[in-house]
Amino acid sequence: MVLINTLKTTVTKLPILCGMAALMTLGINPSAMAAILYDLTDVGQGSAYGLNDVGQVVGAFSTGKGNHAFVWSKSSGMTDLGILPGGSYSIANDINDVGQVVGRSGSTKGERAFLWSKSSGMTNLGTLGGRSVATAINNAGQVVGSSNLGLTDDSPPPTSRAFLWSQSTGMTNLGTLSGEDLGNYSFGADINDAGQVVGTTTANNSGFENAFVWTSSGGMTLISRSKDDGASSAAIAINNVGDVAGSIYDYTGPYISSAVVWSDGDEIDLGSTIPVPGTDENFYTGIAAYDINDAGQVIGNGFFYRYTDGPFVWTSDTGVRDLNTLIDPSLGWRLSVVRAINNKGQIVGTGTDKDGNARAFLLTPKSAEPVPEPLTIGATLLAGAGLTSLRYRQRQLHRSTNVAK
Repeated sequence: MVLINTLKTTVTKLPILCGMAALMTLGINPSAMAAILYDLTDVGQGSAYGLNDVGQVVGAFSTGKGNHAFVWSKSSGMTDLGILPGGSYSIANDINDVGQVVGRSGSTKGERAFLWSKSSGMTNLGTLGGRSVATAINNAGQVVGSSNLGLTDDSPPPTSRAFLWSQSTGMTNLGTLSGEDLGNYSFGADINDAGQVVGTTTANNSGFENAFVWTSSGGMTLISRSKDDGASSAAIAINNVGDVAGSIYDYTGPYISSAVVWSDGDEIDLGSTIPVPGTDENFYTGIAAYDINDAGQVIGNGFFYRYTDGPFVWTSDTGVRDLNTLIDPSLGWRLSVVRAINNKGQIVGTGTDKDGNARAFLLTPKSAEPVPEPLTIGATLLAGAGLTSLRYRQRQLHRSTNVAK
């Protein structure tokens, strides 16, 4: 543009035309560029909840008599992980890079957290007194989740405590935050390879929830004391860099949720909307982050009030993007929910295929290079043609100047 503005010529319309076309092409509005395009793989009937860096996917599918946990790979397809002895159902929530799977299974003793491996099958991880659920596992085999303290499975949820399980120590109660009115309830959501745990805790009678991080050296500390400003916070995922993804939300009035990333003491607000390309419309009352990889890519979901629907991906370069706009529309799929992203940028979740069937899916990035969307291709050609003409005009002016000298 500096070159255009400094040209000593009476041709004024051409620079303006070229500038407008270039701006259309280069993207004054980042949403005009496709950040990443994804290939979609149909994992099978059911829902996907986790994946590892090898590309194995875990979740649950219906057997007709109840849900069973599964592990899926490109080479082997879907494998039924079964249920705990005396159980009627199971759901897999996470898998590490060596293929260990964690989740929950309903048995004659109530719902219990489980660990599954190819060599040992499904193992009951025990309980702190009532029902238990395993939500995540790291590459060291440490498992995080939550368990009720009550003697029966119908004990009220406020008795729940976050736990950390390992082969050597078994299930350890991570406790709650002490002091003031905090600490009646805790839930462990995720763990990284350094053993840092994140989750949510509640205050006794306030109704507010607060995001926390736990370490073996420092115990449980608040990430966000959101109850002070009339909102709650939840931490749902942590990567190996120590970045935490979650949300801040308000249940007291109209439900509004903002996705956030906590990094090195800073709170990065990802916003509360999913832009609809080509319009100023937003059909969501909020968004929440569900996972974050080591590159800082975040995935999550939009909400119609408290109902989850509308998955997104966020990067610091592109902002929030609707994942349904980043897959081939000719496939006829509608992505409903995303749950996890690995360090290769692959994403898993649940959607409906062209026949309206609920299916688990795996998204794999085609390219990390931004490419123009169809509406901007014409502008690209226009800019190219205009700049070519402009360079020709420059050469003509340069020759005229040399002759005058």
